[in-house]
Amino acid sequence: MDGIKLVRIQRWFGHEKYSFLSEFLKPLSEKIGFTICYEIDDVLVYDDIPKYNIAKETFHPDRIGNTVKDIMELCDIITVSTVELKQFYMRKFNLPENKFIVIPNYLPRWWIGDSMNIDRQMQQFKAQRNKPTLAFCCSSNHFDLKNLNDGIDDFTHLIPWIIKNIKKYNFAFVGGVPLQLHQYVKSGEIQYQPPSDIFNYPREMKARKIDLLCAPLIDSEFNRCKSNIKFLEFSALGIPMCGQNISTYNKYTKMVFNNGNDIDQLTERLFFKSDSEDFYRNVIVEQRNIIESPSVLSKNGYWLEKNISTYHSLYSLQQKTVKVDI
Repeated sequence: MDGIKLVRIQRWFGHEKYSFLSEFLKPLSEKIGFTICYEIDDVLVYDDIPKYNIAKETFHPDRIGNTVKDIMELCDIITVSTVELKQFYMRKFNLPENKFIVIPNYLPRWWIGDSMNIDRQMQQFKAQRNKPTLAFCCSSNHFDLKNLNDGIDDFTHLIPWIIKNIKKYNFAFVGGVPLQLHQYVKSGEIQYQPPSDIFNYPREMKARKIDLLCAPLIDSEFNRCKSNIKFLEFSALGIPMCGQNISTYNKYTKMVFNNGNDIDQLTERLFFKSDSEDFYRNVIVEQRNIIESPSVLSKNGYWLEKNISTYHSLYSLQQKTVKVDI
C-alpha cells in the first residue's frame, strides 16, 4: 500500500462503517500516512431532514447513533458540494472550518456537453408554444407519499396551480408524482415518465420534448444546502429551467419563482409574448453560459474537465507524518 496519499469515503454512516473506519482505516492511515477524506453532498442529520422525506428514518439515532458526527471527526478532510452545507456541519457538529473543502458538482462534458442543440430546441418551441411542456424531474423523496407531514412537501404550494392549469400546460413528471396528482396521471391529464439511467439520461431527457423544467423546493435549511445540479443539467441540455427562489437556484439564474403565479409570469414571457422566441433563445444561451464561462460563482465554469485540477490537488496531498512505534 506504499504511495497511497488519500482514501475518500462517501456518505458513510452507521455503526459498521464507523467500526471499519476507527478500527482499520484510521490506524492504517497513521501507520502509512495517507489522508482520510469524507465526501458528503447532503444533510444526514435526522432532526434536519424533512418529515415528508421517505429516507428520513434511515438516519434515526436509534439506528445509527451519532455515527455521522463520529466519522466526520475521525476524518482529516471533509469535502462538501456547497458553502451552505459546510456551514451546516460546522455549526451542527462544532467542526473547524479548515477541515472543509467546498467542491461544487461539476458536469462531465463528455457525458452531457454535446447534448444541446439550440436550433432543434427552437423548432420544438415553435411547435409547442401554444401548450408548452412543463416538466418536474425529481425522486419520490420530495413528496409526502406516506402522509408523514400532513401532505406538506416540496410541491404542496404548487398543487392547486397545477390542477388549475392542466388545460393550459402539458405537465410531465419524471421520476415521481405528488400523491395529490395521482388521479390526474391515471386519467391521462398529467404525464408520468420513469426516470432514466445515468448513461441514457441526456438522450432521454431531450427525447421527452421538455420546454421548461420547474424545480420547486420548500425554503428550508435542508434544501438550501442542496446542490444546483438540476440547473446545471438542464442548462447543459439547452432546456430553460426555473427554480424555487432560494439560494439553491437564485444565485445562478433570474428564472426563479415563489409560487404558481410567478411561474405563470415566467411562461407568459417565455411563450406567449410577441418577442418570446428571442427571449426563449436568450435564456438558453444565458443559462448555458453559466456552465461554459468563468464567473464569480466558479472561476472555470462547471465542466468537470475544466476543473480537474481541483481533484488532482486533493488526490496529490503529501502523506502525513507516519507514526512509528520504537
